[in-house]
Formats: sequence, structure tokens, C-alpha cells
Amino acid sequence: MTSFTSSRARRIFGGWSANVAGLVLALTQQIILIPLFLKYWSGETLAAWLAIFAAGMLVLTLDAGLHAWSLNRFLQFKPRADCDRRTDRFYGAMLRLYAVYSALLIVAMLAIFTGIAPSRLLGFSSEPRFDLSFAIMAIGMVVTIPSNLMTALYRARGLYGRIGALQALGLAIGQIGQVIGIVSTGSLLVVTSAFVAGQVAVA
Repeated sequence: MTSFTSSRARRIFGGWSANVAGLVLALTQQIILIPLFLKYWSGETLAAWLAIFAAGMLVLTLDAGLHAWSLNRFLQFKPRADCDRRTDRFYGAMLRLYAVYSALLIVAMLAIFTGIAPSRLLGFSSEPRFDLSFAIMAIGMVVTIPSNLMTALYRARGLYGRIGALQALGLAIGQIGQVIGIVSTGSLLVVTSAFVAGQVAVA
């Protein structure tokens, strides 16, 4: 087996392993942890958490197509003789664009949350610290959006396994924090913060 074939096999296996780990952790987050949450929370608090979690996943879709566009550009640079120079210049420009875009999203969200309380809109007015938890989830997910640029670069270079492993690590950190948080405090705010911390830590 040539070194090229061996390296390619390692990348394929690494990507596959990261995908499997990510799938297992996603199932753990959305299914396996639910009975544990119900042991410490009421049905209403669990419903509040699921609404907050869904909002966080929705925020991740606000990439506005920048990830796909960046991936296409990186792939276009790949066969060029000056690939690294073009990639570095484009990466820097896109990172600045992502930073400005994310900052604008955060400002817009803060303005919306100031004018409209998510707890009233979603029917969780009686849930303690729901609004703060909702804001932490939404803004925390916005903070992770610029990491899509690195994901695009790794995918273009055939190194998806690395970014998949980082994402799985973030989920694992968040889930450990959620378990510790709910067992020790039973707080929706603590559980939300733990989840967000895991995502931001690897972004």
C-alpha cells in the first residue's frame, strides 16, 4: 500500500469515525438525556428546554450561505499553483465578514429580546430565567457561526474528520456539563449554559 493510499484511508476512516461519534452524541442529546431531565424537571421545564434547544439549532441556519460559498471558493483555489496564498487572503477576508455579520446578528437579537420577551411569546412566563437562558442559547450559537469557515476549509482539504472530531468533542463537553448541572442544581440556566459552553469551546 502506497503512502498516498494509506493517508487517504486514514482520512476516510477518521471522517467516518467522527461522523459515527457525532451521531451517537446527537442521539444522546436528543433522546437518552431526556429521562434524566424528567427525573429532575417538571414536564413544563423540559418543554422549555426543548424550545430553547430548538431555537439554538435554528440559529445555526443563519449562516446565510457563507459556508457553501466559502467551500466552493476553497475548492476553486485547490488546483492553483498559488493555492495557499489565495486561500490565506480569502480566509482572512471571510473571517472579517463573519465577525461583522455575527456581531450584527447579536445586536439584532439583543434588540428583539429587549422588546419582546421570549417567555411571553412562547408561553413560558412562569419558568424562572427562561428569557436569560433563551438569550444565552441564541447568542452562544451565533458566536459559533464563524467556525463554519474553518469547517469549509477542512472539507476542501479533505480533512473533515478533524472538524467532525472537534464538533463531537464539543457535544461531549456540553453533555457532561449538562449532567453535572442538572444533578447538582436542577437549573435550566445552568444546563443551557453548559450546552453552549461546549459548543463555544471548540468553535
